[in-house]
Amino acid sequence: MREFDLKSLEELLPDTARQIADVIGFPATQRLIERFGGACFPVGRGLRDTGERRLAMLRDVIGDENT
Repeated sequence: MREFDLKSLEELLPDTARQIADVIGFPATQRLIERFGGACFPVGRGLRDTGERRLAMLRDVIGDENT
C-alpha cells in the first residue's frame, strides 16, 4: 500500500470524509480509510451479532473513544 497523508489531500475528500475527520481527527480517519475505504459499513442497533462484530472492527482500527 502506498503511504499518504490524508490531511494534505483534504480538498480532494468527499464531504462525508471531511465530516468524519472533524469528529475523530485526520489520523483516525486515515486509518479508517486505509482499512475500509470504499466499503459500505452499516452498523445496526445492536439487535444482531453482525453489528457488534462491526463495532469491534471499528474499535480495533480507530479506538474506543473514536468509535
